[in-house]
Amino acid sequence: MNIQQARQQIIALRQQGKKYAVLDVGWRYLAAVPDDTEITELVLGGLLDVGLGGLVRELLQLRGDLDQQAAKKWQAAADAVPVGRVPWTELADTYRANLALLIANHPHMAEHEQALEQSLRGLHLYRTTDGHHLLSRRQAGHYREWLPAITDHTHDVKMELPELRHGTPIFIDGISLGPIVERVFDATASIGLNQSLPVFLVDEELSHLAAWLHVADRSKQLADERFFVFCGARALDDLVEFLDGHDDLASAPCCAITPPGVVALRDKLMSLHAGVLLRRQNAYLEIVKQLKDRYAQRDLDYWRARVQDKGPVIAVTSRATTMLQYSARDIGHALEDMGYEFHLLIEAADHLQLTGLHVVRHILEVDPVLCVLIDHLRCEQDKLLFNIPTLTWVQDPLPNLLNAQAGASIGPLDFVCGYYQDRLVGEFGYPESQFIVAPFPVSTRAFHADPVSTDHGPEYDCDIVYVGHMPGTMESHFAKWHGDSPAEIGPFLQILYERVKNVLDSGKHITLPAVFLRGIVNELGVRMDEKEFENLAYAFAYRLFDLGYRQQTLSWVGEWARRTGRRFRIYGRGWDDHSELGSFAAGPIAHGEPLRRVYCSTPLVLQCIPGGFMHQRTYEAIACGALVLVRFSPKDFYQVSVEEWTRRTAAGEVMDSAANDFPGLAKLVFHDAAEFEQSAEKYLQDRRTRERTLAPIRDVVLQKYTYASVMKRIMTEIKQRLGTAELAEAAR
Repeated sequence: MNIQQARQQIIALRQQGKKYAVLDVGWRYLAAVPDDTEITELVLGGLLDVGLGGLVRELLQLRGDLDQQAAKKWQAAADAVPVGRVPWTELADTYRANLALLIANHPHMAEHEQALEQSLRGLHLYRTTDGHHLLSRRQAGHYREWLPAITDHTHDVKMELPELRHGTPIFIDGISLGPIVERVFDATASIGLNQSLPVFLVDEELSHLAAWLHVADRSKQLADERFFVFCGARALDDLVEFLDGHDDLASAPCCAITPPGVVALRDKLMSLHAGVLLRRQNAYLEIVKQLKDRYAQRDLDYWRARVQDKGPVIAVTSRATTMLQYSARDIGHALEDMGYEFHLLIEAADHLQLTGLHVVRHILEVDPVLCVLIDHLRCEQDKLLFNIPTLTWVQDPLPNLLNAQAGASIGPLDFVCGYYQDRLVGEFGYPESQFIVAPFPVSTRAFHADPVSTDHGPEYDCDIVYVGHMPGTMESHFAKWHGDSPAEIGPFLQILYERVKNVLDSGKHITLPAVFLRGIVNELGVRMDEKEFENLAYAFAYRLFDLGYRQQTLSWVGEWARRTGRRFRIYGRGWDDHSELGSFAAGPIAHGEPLRRVYCSTPLVLQCIPGGFMHQRTYEAIACGALVLVRFSPKDFYQVSVEEWTRRTAAGEVMDSAANDFPGLAKLVFHDAAEFEQSAEKYLQDRRTRERTLAPIRDVVLQKYTYASVMKRIMTEIKQRLGTAELAEAAR
């Protein structure tokens, strides 16, 4: 310690009001300088400020630089404040409860149980009137040693946290008795849809953990599966051994957060974790080599013969989706009912990842006959799927699918099913021979009209429901694009935004985003490349329309509910804080039985996506016996009005669309707020009319739009198309 610099620092810290820093530096200064009355009194005053009277008395015994009168004055002042020391026995119940959770949920720590208790022998705990806990030890006749320092725990609250990204493991390298662990834990609880981060508490000193377990209830952290504790002399070795055995955890470069005042392990942690990632990469490359050797021998004739057997099928999906993970699950149920062995590859928890190593290891083990992807193609998987027959189920018109490169990637072992055939084949070059038209089906395992118990709470009692997470607003989407885009494109984005608003205000529809954008581009003479054009058409303009379309519809229904007293509930994340619709928010609802209860308990369900009626949520509600009111989409009526569709089909014209498949669909469609109210009131007031309208539509859903019926047809199509001469020629 530089004595003169330390003295100046103490005085400056006092002037800045940093009382804990004064105590930390001042205590160490006094231990080195036996005679400095000014600093002694600064430290004594600081101890009184934070209610540590016992330490005032202790310091007075150690100092010889105060006269008798001054010492008496400080002694009297100390008698007026708390002693500050907290006996460990006073916190024993909290410690025992925390310790039981630690051992139950972190079994590797059980071997440290006795050592944890023994680690506090000779250590003292102090609590300030601010609620800060300070750990220390003292040898008789010597100045007390603070472990690791006298720290202002408000720094834990003010400390800036790094950017948090999915997959990044958070290492708290050193245990502070301040709130940093709680703050990091809460900040990482949700960083996206069904996504959180793992938090590792790492310290080589058992006494730090033992003290942390004493001073507060830690059940929130210790009972959570994404919180991990590694402590003791072997903490780093135990951590590495654990990570080497869990390749779905901490699969991205780590982030180390060091609490104020602790001895950092950051460099060691980051180096050791980098070694873990390197070993995983080497294991991945070794399996890839084995798979390349295996699949190099498998030509089209091999797969043509193999696909006739009901071999293993894998599906790759993610928890970070709303519907897709459930679609993959329901595909699996249907395949299992058909006799296939099904493997769903998905993150096992919100804080875990599905890594390339996990995927290739599973492929090596099960040797699948087919891989199923939803809204993703083989070419996006970094060659993980080799030449395994792959089925891509297109459920959403996403940019990664709507481009010529995607179409060109489709080979003889790639099959695409779903909607959007006209666009994918005609516009983006997907081979027609590889496309299988298929609807969004419903799982009748999960959604059916069997009676629900009558003892459910009032949360299910309503007249109409809407199910879907809050996707954002037109305004927020525009603001993000505007902020992220080059300044020169800003005025054009503003024009697009206004044009989309005009379409919504006029009650019209954007059915072909590329045509909509092309007209504006030509009108204004704007030049852009194909990729930029597609991105603006679909990711910006059509997304704006989608958001506005939903928002406008929900506003109509909300206004009607407020005016009439009808019970309207919106299920999904993010609605509580919505300025207009927050009062209707019912919170998230789990897909499966909880959602089935909702559908079985409400007479009406709202569908308001631009794609129209044919959607999995629609079929789920109908299968449960709810009538779905749907906002008009030209797609449902062969791109014409309801009136024109009715007139032309009555004259015998075949117009292949949703209205052709579902008898009476026109009775469920509304164009504006007035039509919605008229339909809603009619069906709410007349149960028999509602049931008569629903019956033929429900029959179609159960006959043609279940996963069982659709998957049988798809698997038959794949077998047939693999065996065609046309495909064999294409493969050569």
